[in-house]
Amino acid sequence: MLYNTLVFYLFSTTAIALKFDWEREQLTDEDAARNDTVRFGSASRAAAPVNCKIIPGDVEWPGEDVWASFNDTLGGVLLKPKPLATVCYAGVSYNAAKCEQYKSNWAGMNLQ
Repeated sequence: MLYNTLVFYLFSTTAIALKFDWEREQLTDEDAARNDTVRFGSASRAAAPVNCKIIPGDVEWPGEDVWASFNDTLGGVLLKPKPLATVCYAGVSYNAAKCEQYKSNWAGMNLQ
């Protein structure tokens, strides 16, 4: 029993210290303090009203240069995926068939 407890303790403390390669670059408080656009928490809430969310296209939404700077701060690992529902809105990504598929499966597990 003591042996099992010791093995479990050693494994759990070692596993906590392991990180994936992409986790080795960490944004520090000092990084955030040097760049107003990547501040989080209460410092970032001052830019928008409490009940509003800023979305792409809003004046307050960061420009490409700001995102590029943020990506540099993170070591180039920032992803820029498109939302699934993009196919439901007018534009180059519009796809009526795919939109209907998403709408009919939106609440299920088989959304693809």
